[in-house]
Amino acid sequence: DQVRSAVLDHYKPLIMRMVTLPKPIIGAINGVAAGAGASIALACDLRIMADDASLMEAFSNIGLVPDAGSSWFLTRLVGYSRAFEIAIEGARIPASRCLELGLANRVTLADSLLVDAHAWAQHLAQRPTLAIALTKQAMIQATERGLEAIIDLEADLQDAAVQYPDHHLL
Repeated sequence: DQVRSAVLDHYKPLIMRMVTLPKPIIGAINGVAAGAGASIALACDLRIMADDASLMEAFSNIGLVPDAGSSWFLTRLVGYSRAFEIAIEGARIPASRCLELGLANRVTLADSLLVDAHAWAQHLAQRPTLAIALTKQAMIQATERGLEAIIDLEADLQDAAVQYPDHHLL
């Protein structure tokens, strides 16, 4: 009951807030993000990893199952079979392999991780903010809903975006 409470009372609110936040979250990952730390890293919208960093779904190594959303994120990022393998093997996945698998968007030198993450965030901050927020909403919903429902949602979101000052017709 203590473990269940920790997942539901601590990790679930954090993960749900991350997913529903109307701004992109860039995870700058250094060292080893293992267990729930890996779950939090995967909950980020974008991930930049230091070249010497790694992710590790360590749960099975101690007789546990993935939690804090790892099953959901892993399956959507790499597909069922690869996600299952990652979860049951419990091995460290180096940054270069995370990039190949789609678990990381970028890999950079460890010494420049925070500088590069900050530069990426600054770049995104200069982009149309409402469009980014609405795109995040559409992408999250696309993992849950069918094509017809997503096209309807996109139409609604597009209607909202076109009324915002960031919208410019070419």
